Amino acid sequence: MKWLVTVRFVHGQREERAALLPAEQEHVKGLRAQGVIEAMHVGADRSIVWLVMQGESQEHILRALAALPMYPYMALEVAPLLDISPGGSGERAGASGRPSVTARGE
Repeated sequence: MKWLVTVRFVHGQREERAALLPAEQEHVKGLRAQGVIEAMHVGADRSIVWLVMQGESQEHILRALAALPMYPYMALEVAPLLDISPGGSGERAGASGRPSVTARGE
C-alpha cells in the first residue's frame, strides 16, 4: 500500500536539526534502498517535505518515520493513496481512506 506523508518541521531548533542532518540523510538512503520510501520531494523553501512511502499499514509507516533522527522535530500528516495505475485495483491503501494526522515526533 502506498501512503503520502507530509512532513513539516517544527519552528526553531535549527542548530539541533542541522547536527542531525548527516544521520537523517543516511537513514533516508537506507529506507529508499529498502523500497520503503519511493519518492521524496522538498518544497522550494525547505520547510515541507512530501514522501511517497510503501507499507502494510499506517502503523508500519509511522514506525519507519519514528526511527528517523529528526522525528522529534517533525509534524506529520499521513494519507493513504489510491492505486489508479493501469491494472491497479482502484482501491484505497487504508481502511478508512481518510487522512490521519499525528501531532509531532515524540
